[in-house]
Amino acid sequence: MEKHEFGLWAEEQACRFLEARGMRVLERRVRFREGEIDVICEGPDGRLLFVEVKGRRSAEFGDVVESLTTQKVRRTRRAIWRWREASGDRRPGRMAFLGLELMPNKHLKFHFHDF
Repeated sequence: MEKHEFGLWAEEQACRFLEARGMRVLERRVRFREGEIDVICEGPDGRLLFVEVKGRRSAEFGDVVESLTTQKVRRTRRAIWRWREASGDRRPGRMAFLGLELMPNKHLKFHFHDF
């Protein structure tokens, strides 16, 4: 599987993970010059969740959680601000990181961090 295909597959798995927990996916792969939002969801309480998704096929380049950098968080926050301006949506929301590791036995390990 190519890198781009793996990224799309990881986002699909992330959406399934979130939907199984009562979230409704509103948008995916929202891009602005300032940054990108991988997934935007709405929770059962109507609050928004802006999710950064990272997938790893192995631990060769480190843990998937280590891939979330301060710079990436900053760019995502700017994209969220831009999305809110464009959409006019001012509902309360929060950011989250969802890392997926494809384990050697093809089992997925999820790392969900709310911040």
